[in-house]
Amino acid sequence: MLITNGAQEAISLAVGLVAADGRRIAVESPGYPSALDAIVRAGGQPLGIERDPGGLRVDSLKQLLDRHHVHALYIATSCNNPTGGRTAPHRRKRIAALAADHELTVVEDTVLDELCFDADPGAPLWALLPEGVFAAGSLSKVAWGGLRVGWLRAPRPVILRLARIKGALNIGGAAFAHAALRHGVAITPGGANSPDGAFPEYIRICYGPSPPILEAAAERLAAAWSDMTAAAPIASPIGA
Repeated sequence: MLITNGAQEAISLAVGLVAADGRRIAVESPGYPSALDAIVRAGGQPLGIERDPGGLRVDSLKQLLDRHHVHALYIATSCNNPTGGRTAPHRRKRIAALAADHELTVVEDTVLDELCFDADPGAPLWALLPEGVFAAGSLSKVAWGGLRVGWLRAPRPVILRLARIKGALNIGGAAFAHAALRHGVAITPGGANSPDGAFPEYIRICYGPSPPILEAAAERLAAAWSDMTAAAPIASPIGA
């Protein structure tokens, strides 16, 4: 399990791994807009699968898998966002079987599971297919959104790979801000400007001071970065 900055980072990491290079990703329609956006930003091609009162239409998913090579499926089985509906237990078993037959990675969103009207979310897909499901969860809906505590459950090799990617992304925000402060420059991590912790690779710098002060600040920032990377080398996410 990988602890993340909320569920959105968990979802973004998961789809970033499976959606690159224009890969086709099956998604519920309607579905969670931020997840759809994460797929597009990762370079993937979301393909909608309709829902009915029983949840995801498994027959439609099978037809899509028979016609195209689909790399992954994003689904919230127990509490769809925005409808609040769930995918029936027998359909979950069929989805797990299809995923196994077609080597389909499933990204399962469990964030709203505890908010089911009858308090019974049912067996998650990750319990039916533990080696083929990346499951994202969060405390934001059942506790407090300000905690920004999320997680991703996945096979150990996947978690180790994503931990290196997360570290490479995060080191440019909260850790660099601390290093810069030790060098006398106050900056704001990019994630502080977003409710979902986005923009981890950016920082915010005020440019109001005079050019000589800005030049001195740039030199100090360069020294802070040099000190930080020398103490903790960044693992490249490329080919990780």
